[in-house]
Formats: sequence, structure tokens, C-alpha cells
Amino acid sequence: MSYNGFLASSTPTANKILPLDGNANFPISVLADNSVTIAKLSVKKPLQYQLVHRRPIYGIANDTPIDCQGNWVQVGNTQYGLIDQYGAPAVQSGATRYCRLYAVWVDNITDTTKSFNIWLDSNNGSGYDLNFNMGYTWGGLSDRRDGYSSLVIAPSNGGHYVVKMINSSGSYTSRLYYLELQLFDVFP
Repeated sequence: MSYNGFLASSTPTANKILPLDGNANFPISVLADNSVTIAKLSVKKPLQYQLVHRRPIYGIANDTPIDCQGNWVQVGNTQYGLIDQYGAPAVQSGATRYCRLYAVWVDNITDTTKSFNIWLDSNNGSGYDLNFNMGYTWGGLSDRRDGYSSLVIAPSNGGHYVVKMINSSGSYTSRLYYLELQLFDVFP
């Protein structure tokens, strides 16, 4: 009997450790022995992502679009308990909490070295705790694009955040229409 080119006997034998080379191929000497059975090969399962909470930050109830050119601009009010309170469930047993942003925005950035970023800042200073690079749209200011930031491990301290938007050049405009924080529990 053959499985993907590997031989296996029809009668099970005692468990044997099968030598594998660096390419996970059976050496010819092992394949020549018809009494060898194929052992279960370890296959790493993909991570399991479960969306557990969505929190709108901006773009509801008469929020008007916010423009930014160069310097950071605060997005809405301070967000209290943004990551681990006010509707966000506790992290499930065996999971790690991740977060990302979903945004609807546009910019007129046409320089690939520039980008549009959203910062979460817990101390309301000039820096940030989390930086979400949203890229650029290469569009006109009348267009609307939507997209997701990369997933990052969520801070365990939660807390209150000032949400800021910034683009890396004062000669381009970024316009934010809608912003949402998404929380995921990720299981191995």
C-alpha cells in the first residue's frame, strides 16, 4: 500500500521510529522494508481566531470626518477601558488577546514612503503605546477606502487611551470617516 509515495504494510507492526532526512523524506533503506508502517506525522494546527468584541471609536452619531496633515490629531474623546473593560469579555482560558483596527478613510498620499497611522496613547503625551500603520490609499479625498491594521497582542493593562491619527507628511491630507477596535481571542 502506498500513501503519497510512501510504502506501508497492510499488517501493523510495533511502533518504530522512522529516520527522516532534513526534507522529511524516508531514506531508501526504510522504504525498502515492507514491514514498516507509516507513523502519524506531527502537523501544526493553524491558530484559531475568535472575534470577541467590536468597539466603535469614531464615525457614529453625527461624527464628522476628521482631517489630518502631518501633526497628530485626537480622534474623538478619551476612550475609557478601551481594551479590557466596558463590554469587552475576559480573555478565555488558553487564549491570548489580540487587537486590530478597522477604519474607513482616505488620503491623497502618492508617496510610498509616507503613511497614515492611528496611535493609542495611554498617557496623552506626544508618543503612543500602540501604532497601527494603515498604509496609504493613493486616492483622492473624495474616495473612501476601508481596511484593517495588523493584529497585535493587546496590552494586558487595558486602561484609558487617547486615540490619535497622524500621517507622516504635512503635504498630504488623511481623512478618517470611521474607526473601530476589534478584539480577538487567539488559541494555539
